[in-house]
Formats: sequence, structure tokens, C-alpha cells
Amino acid sequence: MERAISDEEKIRRAIEISQRRNHTGYARETTRVNVNQKKEFKLFKRMILQMVICLLIYLAFYLVSTSNYVFSDQIMKTTNTILNYDINLEKIYKDCETFITTNWGTNQTSDNEINNETENTVNTVQEEQENLVNNETTNNTVINQVAKANTEENQSEAENKSTTEKEEEPKTQMQQDAESVKKLCKFQKPINGTITSGFGEREVTSKVMSADHKGIDIATKSGTSIKAAMEGTVSVASQNSEYGKFIKIVNGDVMTVYAHCKSLKVKEGDKVKIGKVIATVGSTGNSTGPHLHFEIRLSNRYIDPKLVINF
Repeated sequence: MERAISDEEKIRRAIEISQRRNHTGYARETTRVNVNQKKEFKLFKRMILQMVICLLIYLAFYLVSTSNYVFSDQIMKTTNTILNYDINLEKIYKDCETFITTNWGTNQTSDNEINNETENTVNTVQEEQENLVNNETTNNTVINQVAKANTEENQSEAENKSTTEKEEEPKTQMQQDAESVKKLCKFQKPINGTITSGFGEREVTSKVMSADHKGIDIATKSGTSIKAAMEGTVSVASQNSEYGKFIKIVNGDVMTVYAHCKSLKVKEGDKVKIGKVIATVGSTGNSTGPHLHFEIRLSNRYIDPKLVINF
């Protein structure tokens, strides 16, 4: 329970509260005014500082854009000269040492002497390089000439050796017979076709094939005309189990044979000219398909027809 307060006490407390409230409001107002003044002063100071900085920047740009002194031609030439100058540190050190030991003496090398020494050194180096180039060119020329002479000599020796070897190699009996046959008679191809089996030993793939082939087989379609490969007399126009229908034409000691024919157009004793049609292509006798078996003989010695006729 609150104790009872007299009217005088209530009036006194009300006055104190009123005074306290009035005093507090005044203080707050005063403080508010002081803070605003401080903020305005800082803002003004910052504005002044920014204006000064902008002015300085503008001034710097103005000086750079209106003045050519820093990048003048004279300064650029001087800078290039300094950068291109070859500084000899060892020479500078020796000159400084000499200058100091002689009490700032009079033995300092002048610019003209340095330039003369430099020019003499450069000239000497250039002369040595030219001499080396000339000597190298001369040596290369001599080497090339010697190499060319050796190459020509080696080629000549190789050609002579090859010719000697060819001359020394003995010819076989078949090669000698082929040369003799070409001298005795003129020849032409009996038919045009594909050579399916050459002269000599061959792989046997059928019972009707012989391992030692005495002629060449020229394949073409059945019924193709066969012409006389040389001029001569028909000595045989017959048929057997091996050759089938076949013809033999002789001219002295030379003989040509045409086997496995389909039909014969000449008979024994007929004289035929080179290129005359004497038979047609077939597959009679021991044959695996339509083709012409063609032989050339000299004194009953077999010759590879490719050595006589260009197929």
C-alpha cells in the first residue's frame, strides 16, 4: 500500500518533474544544434579538398598535353645514344684506377683515342671475318672439285666394270639360239591375249598341266583367229591327246608350234606367209580353257618365245 502523500508534497513533486522535463528538452535541443554544425563543417572541408584535388589533376593533364619538353627530339636522341653505347666496364675500371693512382693525373684516355681504338678493333675483326669467309669459300670450292672428280671417276669405273662383266658373262644356249632365230626369220605375235603361263618350270595345279612348260600359253576367247608367226611350210596339221588339234610350221631349222586349236585352216605341205590365218583358238587336248599353246624351236631345241617376240 502506498503511504498517503500530502497535497503539499504532491505539488512539490509535480514542480520538480516539470522543471526536470524542461531542463532535459533544452539540453537535447542544444546538443542537436552542435552536432549539425559539426557535420556541416566536415562536409564543407571535404568539398574543398575534392575541389583542390580536381584542380591539381586538371593542371597535370594540361601540362602534359601542352608541353613537349619531356618527349622532345633532343631528349629522345640523347636517350637512344646512351642506350646504344657499348659500355666497356673493364676499360672504365682500368681508367679510373690509373686516374686515382696518378693523383688525378694526365694519362686519361681521350674520347678520340677511345674511338680510334674501337674503330681499329672493329676493322681488325671485320678483316679476320672476311679472311675466314674467303678461306672457307676456297676450301669448299676445292672440296667440291675433288668430290666431282672422284664421282666422275667412280662412275667411269662402274661403267667400265659393268661393261666388262657383261662382256665376260657367257650367254646361255637358249640366248644364242634366240639371236640366231631372229637373224634367220621375221616374227610377229600369233594372237593378242593374256599370257597365263610362261616358259619353263611352273607350279602344277591340274593333272593336265606339265611341270616343265616348253612354250607359253596365251588366253583369249574361243574362235579367235590364229596367224602364222613366221613364214614357212606346214609340216604337221594333226591331232593328238596332248596337243589336241595342232600345227607345226618349219622354215629351215626353225619351227613354230600352235596347239589346242578349235579348228585348222591349213593342211600339211601348204606354204604360208607371215600373218596368214592358220587356225582358231580352242581348248582341245590337255587344256583347262580356251588358249593357244605357242612354241619356237631351233634344231629341236626349245626357246622361250619372249626372247624372240615382244609380247
